Amino acid sequence: MTINKIGKQVSLVLVLLLPAFTVTAGMPAVTAPNYQIQGDSGDTYSSGDRLTYYYMLGATATFPLGNYFGASISGHYGNNTLLPTSATNTLTATGPWGSCTYHSEGTEAGLFARSADLGRIGIGYGGNNLDAHCDASFLVTDSNTLTTRTYRANAEYYLARTTIAADWTHSTLQNDVVQKSDTLTASWYPTDAARLSFAASGLDLKNTYSLAAEYQPEFLDNVLGLALSITTQHEAISTQTISLGLRYYFGTNVDLFTRDRHYR
Repeated sequence: MTINKIGKQVSLVLVLLLPAFTVTAGMPAVTAPNYQIQGDSGDTYSSGDRLTYYYMLGATATFPLGNYFGASISGHYGNNTLLPTSATNTLTATGPWGSCTYHSEGTEAGLFARSADLGRIGIGYGGNNLDAHCDASFLVTDSNTLTTRTYRANAEYYLARTTIAADWTHSTLQNDVVQKSDTLTASWYPTDAARLSFAASGLDLKNTYSLAAEYQPEFLDNVLGLALSITTQHEAISTQTISLGLRYYFGTNVDLFTRDRHYR
């Protein structure tokens, strides 16, 4: 499927759904401009062996566009270190490998419409550059760099204390290699300060499942968020990733439930 066809399909979905959002909208898509910076780190394991560790730093700005639309701009920088394995390691179905560090940097822009009573629909476009800082090369480029361009469409449906979300991505790697993924997420807010989420996704027949939680303490004036996630991925080998994250919000002082449904 070509990018033009994807763009036409996403545009058709927006055209069909947008009237419902504008009719039911009682508040702006984004109540006020707001900003977020975050840091995440994690480790990936397989059969008890530590395979990789990473950290990522990112920032996002979200702002209103009129009454019914919002836009966002985000960027990130990340570092992922692949740890060496030995020939006797039980997880190495393809044999041992050496240590390597990968640096990632990218940006993304998004446009969305939201009704506070109904949900949110949006599209996005982003780019990412990945560099291997070792004597290794990516199969699709036969070099130590890899560039990816990603088109995204997403939708959220709001219930009283639950959000159902779907996300579709179409990524084009160098040499016209294409990857598609889709994610379905259910989030529940036991309190206005906490969110619990379960996500299931597929990337080229590779199944991934995640449990995540975020807590935004009220006693810290609603500017700091703590995040934890556990992800299991089934590929040639099965892996588990545990991640911890810290979010700092500025431009607003609202609880997490309000932030998710009115500010981002």
